[in-house]
Amino acid sequence: MTDKEDDDAFLNLLRPAPESRKKSDKDGFSVDSLGIPIIDDVVEKPPQVQPAMAPGEALPAAGGQEPPDYETLLAAMREYLKSQLEDDLSRIVEQAVPTAIANATRNLQADMERELRQLMEQKLALLTEQLLDRQLGRHDPDLD
Repeated sequence: MTDKEDDDAFLNLLRPAPESRKKSDKDGFSVDSLGIPIIDDVVEKPPQVQPAMAPGEALPAAGGQEPPDYETLLAAMREYLKSQLEDDLSRIVEQAVPTAIANATRNLQADMERELRQLMEQKLALLTEQLLDRQLGRHDPDLD
């Protein structure tokens, strides 16, 4: 059974027998003996749409021209996409590289300052200790 036959069989179940139909209700629809409108009268069926082409049918050439060579068309599209990507990437690189260099320079500078500060604090502590030892007359045998 096809889909259309299934639909028709189902709709036949919904349709009351002709003898049980009344003339019409207040809206002008045919109704059955219980006063329920008949579905065929209430719902309009959409018109059958025929496909413009059969499946697998080739498209006609526009204006009698030969269809374009797909390999040439694909090559042109690839070239276009390649140039667009190159342009986009060059703009991204132009913006990203200076930012990355600036960030790396800032980080390197901060690391160098922190390392120098630690070295200076250690050296200052050592020199202070040595000066105090000399002033107070203590003698460190490791310094000899």
